[in-house]
Amino acid sequence: MSVIYWLGLVVLFAVLEACTANLVSIWFALGAVAGAVCTALGLRTGTAVTAFVLVSALALIVFKKLFGDKLSVKKEATNADRLIGTKAVVCEDIDSVKNTGAVEASGLTWSAKSDVPLKKGAVVEVVDIKGVKLIVREVLEVK
Repeated sequence: MSVIYWLGLVVLFAVLEACTANLVSIWFALGAVAGAVCTALGLRTGTAVTAFVLVSALALIVFKKLFGDKLSVKKEATNADRLIGTKAVVCEDIDSVKNTGAVEASGLTWSAKSDVPLKKGAVVEVVDIKGVKLIVREVLEVK
């Protein structure tokens, strides 16, 4: 394998990284640099491939150990997140086919969505929030 091929891989992985910006291929670009160096020094192809794999893995491990916690995306809680797990009352029939429906939760009226049609007056539990719609399911009361 010639140095040109390794440098082509460096460019390919760098461009891929630039397109994603999620640190998914930069490790391979570093490994390809190691492969190019091995090839330029006249080492065998197997040695260059081994250097590629080892440098890629080592770069990934070291970077994740040093900076992994700083890169994790944290979900920002909003005031609406407090509604998840609370009870609400359907104030407008919920119909997923027509994409209509509303519930009253914590004194406010919210657009709502459910897997099953629900009639006005039904007691529901908020299970999620998608955009500005509360995702609800009917609460079956046990007597």
